[in-house]
Amino acid sequence: MKGPRKIGDIVANHSVLQLLVTRTTELKGLRDTLAVKLGDSFVQNFDVAALHDDGTLVLIAQSPAWATRLRYVVPDLLVWARAIPSLARVTGIQVQLARVRGPQGNP
Repeated sequence: MKGPRKIGDIVANHSVLQLLVTRTTELKGLRDTLAVKLGDSFVQNFDVAALHDDGTLVLIAQSPAWATRLRYVVPDLLVWARAIPSLARVTGIQVQLARVRGPQGNP
């Protein structure tokens, strides 16, 4: 029986896992870049969910109030994003509300 394997070795041998790690790293980088612009209060209340091929950045807000606040700053974020190389692909920003699970695990 083989011993434990390093996660890096497992990822290196699976192209799907490599793609997943790459996308996750990209999304974390986008979140970190947005955090610089938006500040700590925003950072704690949203996540970056996706950057689609058409340039749409999807942000997930933790509450309706934070979704509203994010939507309010979207025009400024788009102007700011055009000047940041890591955000140059962003052509639009979509804000969605996080799905909250009820006590039984149902949305």
